[in-house]
Amino acid sequence: MIEQFALKAKHYQVFGFLIIAAMMQIFLPNHNLAALLTKNILTVMAFIWIYMLGKGLNHCLNGPSRLSETFQTFSFFFIIGFTEYIFVNLWRGQGIPVNLYGFGVPLILYSTFSYGYLFYFAAKALTSAENGKRTSLGDYIGVMFWLMIGWGVWVIQPRVNKVYEDSKGEFAG
Repeated sequence: MIEQFALKAKHYQVFGFLIIAAMMQIFLPNHNLAALLTKNILTVMAFIWIYMLGKGLNHCLNGPSRLSETFQTFSFFFIIGFTEYIFVNLWRGQGIPVNLYGFGVPLILYSTFSYGYLFYFAAKALTSAENGKRTSLGDYIGVMFWLMIGWGVWVIQPRVNKVYEDSKGEFAG
């Protein structure tokens, strides 16, 4: 259901959601539990959109052009878990945990890598679905950067909608 929404949503719907999420991050204080939960839910929803975009587009690829979803799924759940951990620490007033007995910095670096991998997977799945074959870095690097910025939705989501409409009957998921 969420996967279908990520593929069928119009660009203005996704952009509106991302803008609301960004505004909540800026204007809601961290000391209020309700505000922190709202920020947390909106952040998780933005991650879910990227994850479902990659997963849904991967389902329209056939055979050798299909990408492995194992690491993408692991990266997604790692980011969600680490984000939850950070939000709980912010709510307790402890700030972002950098120490963590020597594991803080590697965890933050790995979460940054995982965040980038979600964008990589969605971009590669989109260009592979458009071309009908596996693509190289030069083919999808621009799409990846468009996904990373909020207004890139205006460029990417119409392409996603077109791929979804063209391969509607071929979706495995």
